[in-house]
Amino acid sequence: MHISALFVVGCNTCVQLHTPQFHMKPDKFYGTAEWQKARKQALHDYDWKCTNCGQSLVGLGRAAHVHHRKELARAPALRSEPLNLKPLCSSCHNQVEPRTSNATQRMNRARPILPKPGCRVMLVCGPAGSGKSTYVEANKGPDDTVIDFDAIAKEMGFGRERGSLAYNHVGLVLEERNSRMRALARAPSTHTAWVVLLAPSAALRAWWCGQLNVAPKDMVLLKPDRDELERRIKADPTRAKVIDLHLTLAKQWFEKENTNNPGVLTEGCDENGNPLDPLHPWASSKVSG
Repeated sequence: MHISALFVVGCNTCVQLHTPQFHMKPDKFYGTAEWQKARKQALHDYDWKCTNCGQSLVGLGRAAHVHHRKELARAPALRSEPLNLKPLCSSCHNQVEPRTSNATQRMNRARPILPKPGCRVMLVCGPAGSGKSTYVEANKGPDDTVIDFDAIAKEMGFGRERGSLAYNHVGLVLEERNSRMRALARAPSTHTAWVVLLAPSAALRAWWCGQLNVAPKDMVLLKPDRDELERRIKADPTRAKVIDLHLTLAKQWFEKENTNNPGVLTEGCDENGNPLDPLHPWASSKVSG
């Protein structure tokens, strides 16, 4: 195959060359006759138009995508169900479901790509024990929305001992948190939402402010000194079973804060093969052959 003037990305994180679908390995189902028939029927049912933006998908070949409303991995029985399928152009599909591998999608639960909120968002950040939940409770309005991982975990029956939970349980809490953050896109401009995060490092907080459209004056950082933080964690009866864990988390928070190193913000590529992480260490190169 002849490749002419193709831009790829040399990735220092993956030690590979990125192409648009580098991180995505499609499920084997998508190569079956059953899927091809279901896909064609879905496109026909919706007049070969993107159900999101209305773009015509006629003549686009594989770029005419058909999306599973309920993920194939979670609802395999609905893999060919017409009501579970909707056509999307590649751009809209990438917004609805970033085209990354399953492993990357799991990692990206912690730092998701989100639609812009329609309301004001107050972002409250700081290490474990810094008093984030107490601050929000003292300052929020009676009708304000609060999105706090710890509070959601408690709603779902999980205590502070999340270190002993299976990974997928933590994933469930993150998915619920992300669902609530995505719902802010439909909130009226007069509404206020409070989002509570650890967010160690100025770089990570700036990333979150971009995701949630947070104004500079609406970002609150609670950062007591290390001795005070240790005293609070040890004195908190709700942390009695996880004191060592939370002291370790606090130490790790300050390490990232002091070096301004958030790690990889989000992995994978957009449809053009460009890393989704704005701080991703990559160098573009032009390849011809």
